[in-house]
Amino acid sequence: MGRRTAWLILAVLVAAFAAGLGIVVALRGAGCPVELSRVQPSTPELVAASDLAPEGSVGEERQPVIDAVQQLGGPFGDLVAGRFYSAGETVPVLVPFGDDVVMARSGADGGDFRAVDLPDGAVRWARAYDGGAARGGLVGNDFVVLVGGQAPTVVALGAEQGDQRSCVAVPVAGESGNVDTLLTDQAGSDVVVVAGPPAAPVTISRISPADGTVRWQHRLDGLAEAGSVTVVGDSAVVSRLGQDPVRLADMAAAGGIGAPMVTAYSLGDGSETWSYPAAEDAASTAALVVGSEPGTGTVVVMTSEPGGSRSSKATVARLVALDSDGAEVWSTSLGRGYWSASLWGTTVVAQGAARSGGAELRAFDVADGRLRWTLDSATLPSVGSEPRTNFGPATAVGEDYVVPAPNGLVVVDPGSGEVQRLDSPVAIQQVMTAGSHLLVATQDALFVLEADG
Repeated sequence: MGRRTAWLILAVLVAAFAAGLGIVVALRGAGCPVELSRVQPSTPELVAASDLAPEGSVGEERQPVIDAVQQLGGPFGDLVAGRFYSAGETVPVLVPFGDDVVMARSGADGGDFRAVDLPDGAVRWARAYDGGAARGGLVGNDFVVLVGGQAPTVVALGAEQGDQRSCVAVPVAGESGNVDTLLTDQAGSDVVVVAGPPAAPVTISRISPADGTVRWQHRLDGLAEAGSVTVVGDSAVVSRLGQDPVRLADMAAAGGIGAPMVTAYSLGDGSETWSYPAAEDAASTAALVVGSEPGTGTVVVMTSEPGGSRSSKATVARLVALDSDGAEVWSTSLGRGYWSASLWGTTVVAQGAARSGGAELRAFDVADGRLRWTLDSATLPSVGSEPRTNFGPATAVGEDYVVPAPNGLVVVDPGSGEVQRLDSPVAIQQVMTAGSHLLVATQDALFVLEADG
């Protein structure tokens, strides 16, 4: 989605709540397939930085972690708030929400979204829901949630109070049952949804949360799986696979691939506009969508093709850029051992195995595929008791990207590849920007820091 609103993927079973989380009031609207519940938490989600390490043994255990986060350095400023989670608790997933954040939880007993004001941690509103998997994000002035289960539904909640603005049943084909495909992306004030139950054709639809209508829908006959949907210009690009390079390589090694891997549909009426790869290459080329460059509408895909003898399962990865009509603009071979790629603005960054061991990043210009820079994890020190051996997901902070690495974090200029090390013994799981704050999630804690500059 580039720099558009990020969407959360959250797996849940039911929307029951354990004791102590707050008062729950059912809010099922007439004709709405999803049951929403208003939760009234009794305490804020965060505490001030000065209260993170109480006196005694608990404080002594926490203080080294607090010190490590406080000493990260630019672009991370002063630590202002946070929270430690006890054994058995899950650190919530963070969803962008303007200058604040929505904290999403999931588990065997339920799931919920909580709009939290920063940096004091006050809960503006909290909503639980029944159903299966869920995705959420800010669309205009509403927080829009796509809930799965037996009756997938798009629900719009007011950003200020969390009140239900609209509720739309998502079109699906096939027999009733829990959907196993549930994808969405934002299309202006609308959302595009791809959904379907197991072993049945998926359905693509364009839904308006603002007025609660389905603008159009199409059953995609012959396509019983989908891994991503990306809105690019006036098209919705559907990929059969998500970010799953292992399955990508397996499909290429097996050969005999039927149906296109990537297909674009018009946002105007849902009609098919182009597909990739071309028919003559479809039997041997597997592909998935890496992302799109908003300025040009370029779609970047990673492909995998057999790279050895017929008896070998070796495959060769390649990056390919497609224009708005699906025509190839450029391609470059990555070779073997590459497992992921992502877009950092106008730079495509692929990650794979380094010759010296560990991982390597290779960056290419979106416009022409020119190699910009490389970064080998062997050039970074391993910090902490269990340092990672590869690079984690990148987060845009200003013009740079912050990336988990063996040393803790690195700040990378995507154009030049200039690297700033932020050595830290604390393993960081997620970094997110929220207005003038940066949020850092570790395995058992969440911290809010001022953004330095």
